[in-house]
Amino acid sequence: MKLFANFKLTQPIIIVPPGRLPIPITFACLLILSLLGPWPVAAEGPPGACPGCSLVGWEAEGADLSQADLSGADLRFARLAGADLRGAELPRADLRGADLRDARLYRAELAGARMTGSRLEGASLGRANLSGASLAGQSLHQGRLSRSNLSGADLSGADLGDANLEQADLSGARLPGADLRGALLRGARFEGADLSGARLGDADLRGVDLTGVAGLAGADLSGARLDKSRLAGMDLSGADFGGAQLPAAELTGAVLAGARLAGADLGGARLQDADLRGADLTGADLSGARMQGVRLAAAQLAGARLSGNLIGLDFSGLDLRGASLAGANLKDARFAGADLERADLQGANLYGADFSGARLGGANLRRANLREARLENAELEGALLDGALGLGE
Repeated sequence: MKLFANFKLTQPIIIVPPGRLPIPITFACLLILSLLGPWPVAAEGPPGACPGCSLVGWEAEGADLSQADLSGADLRFARLAGADLRGAELPRADLRGADLRDARLYRAELAGARMTGSRLEGASLGRANLSGASLAGQSLHQGRLSRSNLSGADLSGADLGDANLEQADLSGARLPGADLRGALLRGARFEGADLSGARLGDADLRGVDLTGVAGLAGADLSGARLDKSRLAGMDLSGADFGGAQLPAAELTGAVLAGARLAGADLGGARLQDADLRGADLTGADLSGARMQGVRLAAAQLAGARLSGNLIGLDFSGLDLRGASLAGANLKDARFAGADLERADLQGANLYGADFSGARLGGANLRRANLREARLENAELEGALLDGALGLGE
């Protein structure tokens, strides 16, 4: 077979001329040899084709196996550390327990390969086809997987922390419990992927379309970069977006009930008709966010920054202490029973707003338009009202 043309056995074979040993001893020797096999094989040069071969425990560290055809080969526990497997054909290969550390697998064909328990630290998998591959629990920390095809792959519980997955295809991939913290995922595809329980803290997901992804409710996205990402209509209830960057993100109709968005940057985000009931938006930046029809009951907005068109929004009973709403258009907004102590409403349009029973102690209402505003039972002690319009008119 061509694959073994340049191979050598790593254990010596003693050749005994026929007829020299008694038959019982010959059989005994054969029995011992059968128990000791299979014989390890070391690669001396580039192989040819060996699809379906049994190469269990194969020793090929640093070997040149580029373009080799090992389709469906049994490579369990093979030692391939540092091997050059660029462009190699390994579809449906069994690589369980194989040592592929620092191996070069650029553009390798690994569709449907079984790789559970293999070692891939330092391996280069850029542009590799891993569609349908079994990589559950695999350690791919800091892995190089840019532009790789991982569609339909099983990455359950895999460690992909700080991995480079830029423009990778993860559509239909199974990623429950996967660790993607700090991973570079710009331009990656996630259509139909399952991210249940995945950790995405500090991941770079700028511009990524996550609509249709399963399992983001309760996900950890703290500190993640989600600039201009698309999450419209998604169930993100209970998710952790603390400190996340979401400027200009598409969140129209998203369910963010009970989500943690403390310190998040939502400047210019599209939040029309989003459900933010019970969400923690403490210190969040919502400057210029489009919030028409948003539901905010029981949300925490202390120290938050809001600006732009906020006509008719209902802030009743909310905690807005120290919040900045300077210059915002809050015509007909409802603040009944809200806590606005030390809030900045300077220059805001509060025409027809309802502040009945609201706490406005120390609030800055300078030059605010309070015409037709309702202030029954509102607490205004220490409020700054210089130049406010509508008072006493």
